[in-house]
Amino acid sequence: MKDRPEDAATVLHKLHNEEEATIELEQIRNQIAIDSRLDSSWRRIATKPSYRKRAIIAVILASSTQMVGALVINSKLAFSLFPSASMALASDENVRLRPLHLWRPSLR
Repeated sequence: MKDRPEDAATVLHKLHNEEEATIELEQIRNQIAIDSRLDSSWRRIATKPSYRKRAIIAVILASSTQMVGALVINSKLAFSLFPSASMALASDENVRLRPLHLWRPSLR
């Protein structure tokens, strides 16, 4: 809410009916009060075992998604599904993009 409860209430009233907006605004205020009492620091991630475990899992997942080459696989899949698009991208008439293969001269 960032010290703008009136704006938050206006938005919530646009999204929900009166009763739901009032309940959600109260829940937001309660959560802000709880969060303000908690110790929040980067050091806490390293010292509390459950936070450390979550951080390690997040780093491993983020790293592995970058290393598997999903972009390459998706690009090759798109070219294999739409071969006419791949032929239009070839700069040389002797170069063909074959599904799931690298660019190479066509054999005649």
